Amino acid sequence: MSARRPMLRALPAVLCLTCFALALVLRPAEAAAGAKTGLNLCAQVVLPSLFPFFVLSALAAELGLGGVLGRCCGPVMGPLFGVSGTGATALLLGLIGGYPLGARTVGQLYEQGQLSRQDGERLLLFCNNGGPAFILSVAGAGVLGSVQAGWLLLGIHIAGALCCGLLGRWLRPGTEPVHPSTGGASTVRSVRFSQAFTNAIGSAVQSSLNVCACVVLFAVLLRLVRLFGLLRPGIGLLTALGMDAVCAEALLSGMVELTNGVALLEGASAYNAVPVAAFLLGFGGLSIFCQTASMLAASGLSPVWCLKGQLLHGCISFVLAAAAVRRFPQAVTAMASAAVAGETAAAVLPPLLGLGAWCGILGIFVLFRKKGSFFPKKAV
Repeated sequence: MSARRPMLRALPAVLCLTCFALALVLRPAEAAAGAKTGLNLCAQVVLPSLFPFFVLSALAAELGLGGVLGRCCGPVMGPLFGVSGTGATALLLGLIGGYPLGARTVGQLYEQGQLSRQDGERLLLFCNNGGPAFILSVAGAGVLGSVQAGWLLLGIHIAGALCCGLLGRWLRPGTEPVHPSTGGASTVRSVRFSQAFTNAIGSAVQSSLNVCACVVLFAVLLRLVRLFGLLRPGIGLLTALGMDAVCAEALLSGMVELTNGVALLEGASAYNAVPVAAFLLGFGGLSIFCQTASMLAASGLSPVWCLKGQLLHGCISFVLAAAAVRRFPQAVTAMASAAVAGETAAAVLPPLLGLGAWCGILGIFVLFRKKGSFFPKKAV
């Protein structure tokens, strides 16, 4: 009996892999088209928006910036979220850079001893979030036709993440003490900036390749799922429950791959599309979860906490968005269309400001670090 249990547990995975392999053999042209779509998405969206922040994340961890932010943010992060101040690095980068940067930062800080396991798992509940660039430019300007709608989604997204953080004490209880200043790290990393920068570039390249591989794989998977009509039963069930057919297809597609699901909301009623978009942006989909799991593989932290946080984030965002469109319908239905150039500028400005702010923080940190203002000359 004991020998059969592992076989029975592996049976669903074997069946899924067999079906996927058969689909690739039976529909090679469709699979190739899906791969091309994924590669275009990587070149146009993923790499330009994520790679600079991957470098900044690695630099922040290599240079010990988490210790500095821990001293500043400990009095806030501890009482609110029950984690050390070092976690502010992951929270800020996750909100500015987008998926899966927050989880990657948590994993790096934990590997370097700047976070305890309990703090790392609590942070995974609310630090892995969508970025302003995607929410404003793709979901807002591109799909809903207005950056104003994107700002509404961004506000809901941030509020949902913070609510997940507040609930983290109950979702991930523990008895480990919280260190509000350094996150439990007793040593100070002393690395030359040139070495840290080189390591950061290499780490960012590897992380970008992992993310792009997941994007391409799930683009192929979603293409085949649609081709064989596997979403139709789910769409029929959701429409029977009263959901718009377009939103139902977008919801199920987005739960597999975020970008394609959000894109399907184009043309749908904004009153129905905003709550669905809010859920998808909070949940992220299976593709985002696999990207997150690849980022956490080396750290030993369980990605299950991230999945729990994504599900909770999606549900909270859906409720907040539904309440917003009911309470303030004019905020969605009466949005004036802006010029394309103005929308593009408004969508690009927040991530650029965030990137500039992080570059400034790193520059000031490196400057004063040489003078010994932040840390003592000898590590304790």
